[in-house]
Amino acid sequence: MGERLESWRRAVCWYAAATSEAEHVIVRDRPRLGLLEKITPPTGPLPVFGTIDIANSWWMSERLNILACAHLAAGEQWNDAVMLIGEATWPFAVTLKNYAEWEQIQQLAVNAAVQVGDHRAEARFRSQLARAFAETGRPVNAQRESTAAIEAASRSGDPVMQASTMEFAGVCALEAGELENALHAFDQALSQFQAADIPRGVALQHYYAARALLGKGQPREALTRLKEGLDALVIAGDETSIARSLLRQGEAYLALEDIAQAVNALMAALQTATAAGNWFESAEAYELLAQTADQRGNSAAATAYRTNALTRILLVTADNGRVGCSYW
Repeated sequence: MGERLESWRRAVCWYAAATSEAEHVIVRDRPRLGLLEKITPPTGPLPVFGTIDIANSWWMSERLNILACAHLAAGEQWNDAVMLIGEATWPFAVTLKNYAEWEQIQQLAVNAAVQVGDHRAEARFRSQLARAFAETGRPVNAQRESTAAIEAASRSGDPVMQASTMEFAGVCALEAGELENALHAFDQALSQFQAADIPRGVALQHYYAARALLGKGQPREALTRLKEGLDALVIAGDETSIARSLLRQGEAYLALEDIAQAVNALMAALQTATAAGNWFESAEAYELLAQTADQRGNSAAATAYRTNALTRILLVTADNGRVGCSYW
């Protein structure tokens, strides 16, 4: 390997490891693929990410460099580095919605996993690619990748990965408005995560099932599922998912016209999301709080809440190209 190529490899491995460090701050309790141990150890010190906000800010400032590293690594067939970048960028992609980088990196990671014959990795990256397609209105592409992910997970023989791919299939169905199919997938994944004793996985199935139930106009049933899963998310320290669960509780109480309970849940969601630096979740909390103010006839408060929502969206969309806030 020439000196220039070796310097590029060191840069790629440093960025891959640094992104992995940042990802561990976002989601502590997540089954991982063991890729960090396979790359060449970084030669320089890695950044210290004390909070989710710091990790998110680093990703936003470095994401184009990380994308370039993924393309370079793919071109040189440094497949472990490509796959580590694919794994580590996931929580940033799904939270900050940088769809261009999301899709490119996951496709490169799929290619790398196929090339080395790693069925577990292929299943994960196809699922994450399917989610990007689902959220950008390409259900046919999402279904294709989701089906391939389930097949790869089956070949891997890993029950946790099989549960994960079923969860992703449910989310794709949810995005497509196929609520019954989504509920079936989440219940199947729930059973698999319970059998594997993965509390966070169990909790997330309750959360996603609640979203489907809200879509079906069943807020009471949704609240039951949300409350079942929230304790496990607290134990796992998954602040982003805690905030999202509280948001859905607020939405359910709004549907039941229990404004006081809605405000309590939404204020808790806002506090959790703000402390973690999750600006989209903060924005959605303000949007839903504006609805509670509308129901109380307080137009001044509603306007203030909506202004705060827009301010938070603009914090991360200034150079992101994404405007608006969807329910995750």
